[in-house]
Amino acid sequence: GNLRVVARAVPDGAAGAVRWQLSAEGQAAPWSLWRVAFPQVAIPDLGPRSCVLFPKGCGEVQRDVWNRAFRFTGTYPSGWTTMQFMAAYRESPLTGLYLAVHDPWGSTKDLLCESRLPERTVVLRYEHPVPDMGLPGNRFQLSGEAVWQLLRGDWCDAAFAYRDWVRKQAR
Repeated sequence: GNLRVVARAVPDGAAGAVRWQLSAEGQAAPWSLWRVAFPQVAIPDLGPRSCVLFPKGCGEVQRDVWNRAFRFTGTYPSGWTTMQFMAAYRESPLTGLYLAVHDPWGSTKDLLCESRLPERTVVLRYEHPVPDMGLPGNRFQLSGEAVWQLLRGDWCDAAFAYRDWVRKQAR
């Protein structure tokens, strides 16, 4: 069979968001899916006083990572990667992006926040281990949904967006 990847984007105008679902299947033996990187975005330099928020411990903010080497990686869930969201924003005027995987089951995923100096971008990425990795014909279905949401605020507003989702959906 042929590998089939389906990405479904659903706009949520009321929230200023796009909600994504992703699946992959159909690869023939001897091929197997091992890891899926989704969502992944490269955010251009947002200008002076730009920040990233990433889930190290209780959450950490770093400024101006577009102009210096920076890298955070962590495996969720763990004691040092405690949430499934990240954000990039400019402090004045307030604008940015909230990026999350709203996974009610808290499945394992690796998060990356990394500056790419030649492009002056910051990459935010979620990488998921695929069940039955190494077995031909395995399948992947994103648990929950990936969310890209316009952020008109700072780290606190991003944390509130995640908190609101947790209260309604997390199991």
